[in-house]
Amino acid sequence: MNDTDALISISKLTPAFLPWTNYAMRPLAIQIALNDMDVNRHHRVIELGSRLSTVFFAEYLAKVGGTLVTIDHDRLWLDHVKGWMSQPAAAV
Repeated sequence: MNDTDALISISKLTPAFLPWTNYAMRPLAIQIALNDMDVNRHHRVIELGSRLSTVFFAEYLAKVGGTLVTIDHDRLWLDHVKGWMSQPAAAV
């Protein structure tokens, strides 16, 4: 799998347009993390710093009844990221 294949796969989790930047995790890395959450049943996740990965992790965990706690120093940015989610309450 490459980044293009991974992006196609993970894009099914959210209907929102997400602005990818150089600071975001690569799609393949997000796919690998999601696979690990699924295979190993990691349904309580703590994330340090919010970016696009936060959206994908929150959407996946909401579907499986899990919890994502995101710690970020910038409340305005975290609120911005939560706006990209179909279920904004999925991340803290």
